[in-house]
Amino acid sequence: VVSTQSTGAAAANPKKKNRPRIQFGLFAEDSEREKRKLLDSLSEVPMVRWKSEAVVAWLELVVQMPMYSKACSENVKSGKVLLSLSDNDIQTGFGMVNTLHKRKLRLALEDARQPDSVTYPCLAKMDHHW
Repeated sequence: VVSTQSTGAAAANPKKKNRPRIQFGLFAEDSEREKRKLLDSLSEVPMVRWKSEAVVAWLELVVQMPMYSKACSENVKSGKVLLSLSDNDIQTGFGMVNTLHKRKLRLALEDARQPDSVTYPCLAKMDHHW
């Protein structure tokens, strides 16, 4: 989802070019607090009982993969569905072809499925910053 809202400074000053504010992901920047609040409220609830909105918020904020949030919201209706996806389902449903992205999501799902038996708890949080 791409937002093309004008910034307030450009609207106030007619000499400035009216630049659209680009935002990636399913949620607007202003609702990031709402997403965090939603995830905080579900911290004690197993992912199996999560609704679609919570799954998308988790994918964007925890796994840090907002580029797949639109496909996730269209194809995943609950945490139970997300946890049951195979690698092939992830590739076709999310359009995820990058092997490292699939691995990262799979590890994060394993952490969510069995949080007490995670061998390497920070592995799913890996990103491109070493």
